[in-house]
Amino acid sequence: YRALHAQLPSESTHSSGYTGGCGKNADFNRAGHASDHYRSFRRFFHLHYFVDEQPYIFWSNYRFGHYHRASWRYPACSSNDGFDLQKLGFQLKKKGDNMMFNKIISNTKSFFIFSILIFDSLMLPEKGFALNGREIMEKVNARDKGDRSISEMEMILIDKKGKKRVRKLKTYGLEQGKDSKSLMFFVSPADVKNTGFLTYDYDESGKDDDQWLFLPALKKTKRIAAGNKSGSFMGSDLNYSDMTSPDLDLYNYTLMKETEVKGHKVWQIKAVPKSKDEAKKSGYSKSVVFIRQDNYVMVRGVRWVYKKKRNKYLDVRKLEKIDGIWVSTEMHVTTKSGKKTLHKTIMKQKNLHFNQDEVNENLFTIRRLEKGL
Repeated sequence: YRALHAQLPSESTHSSGYTGGCGKNADFNRAGHASDHYRSFRRFFHLHYFVDEQPYIFWSNYRFGHYHRASWRYPACSSNDGFDLQKLGFQLKKKGDNMMFNKIISNTKSFFIFSILIFDSLMLPEKGFALNGREIMEKVNARDKGDRSISEMEMILIDKKGKKRVRKLKTYGLEQGKDSKSLMFFVSPADVKNTGFLTYDYDESGKDDDQWLFLPALKKTKRIAAGNKSGSFMGSDLNYSDMTSPDLDLYNYTLMKETEVKGHKVWQIKAVPKSKDEAKKSGYSKSVVFIRQDNYVMVRGVRWVYKKKRNKYLDVRKLEKIDGIWVSTEMHVTTKSGKKTLHKTIMKQKNLHFNQDEVNENLFTIRRLEKGL
């Protein structure tokens, strides 16, 4: 405000002003000096005034606890009286104590039309995007993932020296309204055969998902505690928390930009846990994911491992449409520290079929988990 005030005709007091006619010798009269506080707006301090019968409008780049209104009026030309605009945005570039002004428009009528257009465009969510980050993630969670499915899976574990271990699995999936259940059994090698993993993925916010791991060598079923889902799933680069959908209410989502991945338009979204407790539980302090705009499938992502100087990079290498359902049939997850690769997991899925009669609610029980294949 001080910088703006310095550019205008000086006044001895806040209530005084120039007296003169229209044109170059126009007078200025200030009304409402930083007055009329509106708690409901809590936005930006703005002013506008007229010079040579031309209206100007400015916004400060400082945030205030209240909304302040100050209007400048050009009383010598009644047709161009000042107006109080409660709009959002920036038309003011500030550098030190100097301000550069941009002329907006030449008459009052056009000035109002311009203001309405600006207001409408600035009210679009997250910098003019049609959807915001949270809305996109809701669509990701709600997309059709298929029901009563059976598939075969291959998990390839690669250590930092390039040594590979291959594990084969059989998986089952069931949708129950907005909730889902999954069951997987390790088929080979022999040291993990009949190891089973059962998951109940709940849609209800605040309700912890249920997970059980059956270890045949110990003949024991281990329940995965809600606070211990940051652990590695069977030695892979996936956490137990990666095996279920995130609780959207526990994260802040920001749509960063629109870009492309492998020739497809995507949204780049940042996800940050709202609490340290959630970051600790999930094992991630932050994530950036890339969602395809045509099918709401996550095709790429980066996760920052909680309290560790390492990241996990997810990349969907193959995405296929099977029975009308988009399915990731090959995904790579790589854990790195800087540029150094620490470990890598490749997940491949094949022979996937939906709407199988043998897949029903009786399959997804602890008793069936312990029975094995």
